[in-house]
Amino acid sequence: MLPAAARLSSRRRFLIALVTLTILLSGFLAFGRLPVDLRPAQETPRLRVTVSLPGVTAPVIEEKITRRLEQALTGIAGVTGIESVTTSGNAVIDLSLRHRREIMSAQQDLTARLERVKSFWPAAAEPPRVSVIDASSVVEEFAVTSRDGDLLALRDWARDGFAAKLRELAGVATIEMHGGAVREILVQPDQRRLAGYGLSFGDLLQAIQKGPETNVPIRRPSARGRGRHVPMLSGGAAAVAALPVMLPDGEAVALSEVAAIALNEDAQPDHFLFEGGEAVKLTVYRQPSAAASDVSERIQSHLEWMRANRLIPEGIGIHPLSGRFTQARHALRQVALALTAGFVLVLCVAYLLLGSARRCVILGVVIAVSLQAVFVAMALSRLTLDGITLGGLALGVGLFAGGALMLFDSAPRAVGDTAISYRSVIAAALVLPAMLLPILFTGGESARLFREFVFAFGGAWLISALIAPWLILAFDKRTRGGSFARHAFVGHAITSLRHSYARGLSAVLRRPVLVLTIALLVSAVLVTAAYSQVKPAVGTSDGTGAVMVRIQGLDVERLTAVADEAAQRLRSTTEWRDVRHSLQALHLEPHLRLDENRARELGIDDVDAGRALAIALTGIPAGELRDAEHRYDIRLRLPPEESGSDVTLGRLLLLGELKDRPAVHLRDVAVIETVSAPEQIRRRDGMPVVEITAVPAGNIAPEQAWARLRETLRDFKLPAGYRLSYPAYTSPDEMWSRAFTLFGFALLILFVAQILLHRSLRAAILITFSAFLTLVVTGAVLRIFGMTLSPPLWLGGLILIGVTAGQTSQFVASAAGRSGQGPSRRQMLRRIAADQFRPSLAVTFAALSGMMPLLFTAGAASVLHPVIIAVATGLLLSLPMNLFLFPALYLFLERKEQSRGT
Repeated sequence: MLPAAARLSSRRRFLIALVTLTILLSGFLAFGRLPVDLRPAQETPRLRVTVSLPGVTAPVIEEKITRRLEQALTGIAGVTGIESVTTSGNAVIDLSLRHRREIMSAQQDLTARLERVKSFWPAAAEPPRVSVIDASSVVEEFAVTSRDGDLLALRDWARDGFAAKLRELAGVATIEMHGGAVREILVQPDQRRLAGYGLSFGDLLQAIQKGPETNVPIRRPSARGRGRHVPMLSGGAAAVAALPVMLPDGEAVALSEVAAIALNEDAQPDHFLFEGGEAVKLTVYRQPSAAASDVSERIQSHLEWMRANRLIPEGIGIHPLSGRFTQARHALRQVALALTAGFVLVLCVAYLLLGSARRCVILGVVIAVSLQAVFVAMALSRLTLDGITLGGLALGVGLFAGGALMLFDSAPRAVGDTAISYRSVIAAALVLPAMLLPILFTGGESARLFREFVFAFGGAWLISALIAPWLILAFDKRTRGGSFARHAFVGHAITSLRHSYARGLSAVLRRPVLVLTIALLVSAVLVTAAYSQVKPAVGTSDGTGAVMVRIQGLDVERLTAVADEAAQRLRSTTEWRDVRHSLQALHLEPHLRLDENRARELGIDDVDAGRALAIALTGIPAGELRDAEHRYDIRLRLPPEESGSDVTLGRLLLLGELKDRPAVHLRDVAVIETVSAPEQIRRRDGMPVVEITAVPAGNIAPEQAWARLRETLRDFKLPAGYRLSYPAYTSPDEMWSRAFTLFGFALLILFVAQILLHRSLRAAILITFSAFLTLVVTGAVLRIFGMTLSPPLWLGGLILIGVTAGQTSQFVASAAGRSGQGPSRRQMLRRIAADQFRPSLAVTFAALSGMMPLLFTAGAASVLHPVIIAVATGLLLSLPMNLFLFPALYLFLERKEQSRGT
């Protein structure tokens, strides 16, 4: 097959040129259409279930709602964890997903399970709401300000003049709005009249949410009610006043008969400050299938169009808050510039070392084709272009030239003699992408962060290794039997270096055992010096230096006591300040101690009583109304004089008067107590959890703070069934364990692949050991200079294994091809090493020159800086190891094998 490919390359140069040109043009078109994105999302989306129970305290909601919901939602496929936060009147349950692709199936399962919880769901409570929380779906954020300070008009325009237009743009899903003032219709129930009609607050809520009905006859006010003063209303308030409220006998009365209706045009449900003044904040979310960069560009274009056509009123300003995509595009331009600079540097280095303009052009075409082919594949796969993905291509622009550089000097002069070179090229092409696969199986943030990097980098590497032989055999003069000219200066310098290298290698091969022993001793000293000073892994903090510990237990009250004890231990030393935990934030709130038996007889539960209490104290949202001009929020709240004391609260109406039952008030079924309750109750995977935060007293490094925290709580005794964890911290033992597993798996893949490719156990051992030794020595050097274990460093180590294996595989393939051809093994090794001297220099310095410009970029691509440092350090260290140690090791193992054979 390979000789046939070589003959095709020589005879069908026009076809190869046409295919190459097609890939280049397609790549340029695809690159221009690739959507720009931020750095890859490190968090998968979450499914959020929100429950609103106004007036009910957090402990009651946690006991009767949150726990039951958690039990009902346990076991959904693709969900890795369930967390909940319960506060007074609300409960929020988040379901973490394993993969982004599982969101649709998990959401369907979640919806089906919520349908089944209706059996225990309180009748008076609203059904739970399901939403998707995805940080990557936020496209733009704006602050809308007004010079005259009219917050009502500002919110009206922001909603109707700006947000409504943005919703019409393709790809926009929803828009959230905060701040400003709203028109609020206040419905103040008349409890006496409600009781007389046999109604309750729930009947009013039902009437408001149901809306107007034209076929329902309204009963005329009774003679007793005609003397009641009802103010003249208009617009939305009049429409609300006319809403029919159904009576127990099937008739209806107007809402104004049982409640006072008032219009408030200065209500502020929430506040948003921008540059010290009140403003309206708009958050724009994209649809899941839409590219964030495309949606952002449409929004920016629409905003510019509005400004150009003077559609923004005088005195109103629109201020972008994030500008994340503008920053992303700027960062991408930096990375693209670094890629271009690296490309030019690679060609310059290749020209100096090869001395041939033709070969430099071929090399440039190989790199360009590999990049453009990846862009085509990304466009077909609907992937986005971000700083890390493009940075991976910039990092590898010199590495992608490695296959061609090795083939330039190794390519045979005769067309038919191709097996040796091609075998090593195939080995190198397959090994490096295989080395990158283990990082995808580590899971967590590293897999999500580098998933598209692996796709782009591995794809470009494969394409460059596969396209290089075709182009070289078709267009390189030497492989087609032509002459090959070199610059005199470069040729003389390379020849001089090669002679010096040959003399040094001869000395090494005369005493391979001594050289290997010295090398192993030096490596052992480096490793001992590096790994004897183990430093803790770096944990994350909230930006203030605070560190956090989490305790999980079975009971909230006992968990609070345990957290108090742990916090007191931290406070007792001078090493910590601002120590607090999530359960110590208490506040006074009214609590209803319900008479369960009496309430059950009357059909009343905690939700009914709590809702009545919330209507009295703060009011609750009852719905909204839109007319031809405005939108109104409707709020149900008692007059202040009916909620100012425990006595008036005890008179709150729960059930209206019926023929067989008097009216039921709150005091009939419950006692109101003022209690101290936690502001929030957190649960994780079905168990309560408390988070303790502390700030180290002193300016110390994060790793020192984490080590100090673990030391302080090392012998802290926990009750049975309770556990302590450090969620934002990864211990050194865990980091080392993950690193050993990752690199062990990669080396195992390398070993098996080399056995299959070379059909030789000795070759597989040689190549794997060489890669292992390079990895260990590189890691030791990096540790000595203060670098700690991290996923980017792991990625650099995997790339280094693949590159080293490719270079040593070339040596093994050449040695296997020349075996039995006459010269002694030592002479053969010297000849092979001399032939590979210049390609090895070219590969190393081309790779270094290609990735160096990326070190000067910022933004998302800065995550790749440790990768560059690891690969660059490893390449520099592997060069003398491949040139001297590997031939000595090869000769040593061959002698051992021959001695066993004799």
